[in-house]
Amino acid sequence: MVAPRWNTSNRQPGFSLIEVVIALGIMGFALVSILGLMTVGLHSSKTSREYTLLSAMAQEVIADVRSQPYDTLATQTYTFDEEGNLTTGTDAVYECKTQFAPVNPNQPGLTRVSLQFSWPIQAAKRQTYTLNASVTPF
Repeated sequence: MVAPRWNTSNRQPGFSLIEVVIALGIMGFALVSILGLMTVGLHSSKTSREYTLLSAMAQEVIADVRSQPYDTLATQTYTFDEEGNLTTGTDAVYECKTQFAPVNPNQPGLTRVSLQFSWPIQAAKRQTYTLNASVTPF
């Protein structure tokens, strides 16, 4: 018996079902990978924004500390809104507590300033970040 031959003269150009399924699988995998990277990028962007705000707020607090007489340095709490502006209202999102300690008790004149930021203020579990700096009376 002779095997049947396919009639190639009636074939129409196009994709077979298996080619379409493989192409859709590849595209689906690529799309899921891209969406996964987007969430990582959004998280990195948010973290970068927070650290930029913390840096600007720390500069403002240190400037305020340096403007005070050295002998009167005391623990204070500063509050900032979500844009990083100093505020005393209910729109505060960030809180900064300052603490002072001598760098070396045997050598007065150099004080370590610890800035402990926490946010958001209204949350039960806050994020915290601590920055240290030094100030002198000169």
